[in-house]
Amino acid sequence: MPKLQDLTGKVFGRLTVIKRDGSNPKGRPTWLCACSCGEIVVVKGDSLRGGGTKSCGCLRREATGDRTRRHGKTRTRLYNAWQNMKERCRKISNPYYGGRGICVCKEWQDSYENFEAWALSAAYEDNLTIDRIDNNGGYSPENCRWVTHTVQMRNVRSNRLYKGKPISQLCEEQGLDYGYVRRRLNFYHDNESKFF
Repeated sequence: MPKLQDLTGKVFGRLTVIKRDGSNPKGRPTWLCACSCGEIVVVKGDSLRGGGTKSCGCLRREATGDRTRRHGKTRTRLYNAWQNMKERCRKISNPYYGGRGICVCKEWQDSYENFEAWALSAAYEDNLTIDRIDNNGGYSPENCRWVTHTVQMRNVRSNRLYKGKPISQLCEEQGLDYGYVRRRLNFYHDNESKFF
């Protein structure tokens, strides 16, 4: 049996050998190593010397991340808005979007970067939501804007309009209780002209 080579203090990739840790079940010597990222791992001596192990695993994670990461923004609110927009339109079972033919333009469908560039140039802020100006049109730079939740709710198809404005907006402008007006219009069939 060959003499055991002492690897203490030697550096292999990102690993620095601290001390011998014993042997694995097959009798091969193992070594306690410190990775440059701060992790401590036990590695077989022949894996260190042969170059099979160069880190605690952080090197592989970084390499995989670099290959698969396109923009590094998948956990941002804007990225989620982009994904949700595409998902609504993709599902034919969604009667309000995909089910009625609402789609995302090719420019945005294929590229988060294009959507992000438009969003930032169109005054995107974290407190705003994406809104289609024409509810029957798709998601595209020409038909979208960033608005508050209140403005977006005034632009839904189910809104009742009077003289081109949503009833909720008219109530707000004239200081009327929207709930009361809505009940009068829906249940008692009052005419809008009675209020506005």
